[in-house]
Amino acid sequence: MSADLKIKVCGILDQALELDALRVDYIGHIIWEGSSRYLNGETAQQFKEQKLNAKRVGVFVDQTIDEIQSRCERYALDVVQLHGAETPDFCTALRSRFEGAVWKAFAIDESFDFERTRPFEKVIDTYVFDTRGKLPGGNGTAFNWNLLERYKGATGFLLSGGIGPESIADIKAFLQTPYAKKCVGIDLNSKFEIHPGKKDMLKLANFITQIKAL
Repeated sequence: MSADLKIKVCGILDQALELDALRVDYIGHIIWEGSSRYLNGETAQQFKEQKLNAKRVGVFVDQTIDEIQSRCERYALDVVQLHGAETPDFCTALRSRFEGAVWKAFAIDESFDFERTRPFEKVIDTYVFDTRGKLPGGNGTAFNWNLLERYKGATGFLLSGGIGPESIADIKAFLQTPYAKKCVGIDLNSKFEIHPGKKDMLKLANFITQIKAL
């Protein structure tokens, strides 16, 4: 299964070409001003000129459809990841105006009810299961992946939250569980940072090599 596991590296400012050389599948940009990894317009001006094999993901938190659509066009985004309190109706309306994929993130802790995901089944392409924390994402901590045994939905998901170089053995064990069958990828962020918005490419390269070898 690991050979098919998609790799997303999130919280990127201007390292897209370096990440593309590592053959990651998704490059994530935080388009929410409350984040220390916030991508502003000046940094993103060159995006349309960069030819990537990876797909660009824009992470939004409770922003309007007009704002999301504007950023998608300006930053050449392939995927919208919604990381706030967006409703199924909002997702449906967004899909009518955005041709790319739409993802929805959920903050997971011991009390999370996975039935909350069901209303999104027909309007979301992929879920992102992240750790509940003070911020909508990028908190650098992992949730108990065994909680995913409760997830009975049909939509595939990315595993997110606190995944780092030390997580290889845990990921290998997780992939051997029956509740990992809907896991389509992993989401990497703060554990690979030199500072917010800048990733350590050597750490990422070593990690990706190990993941692909599982």
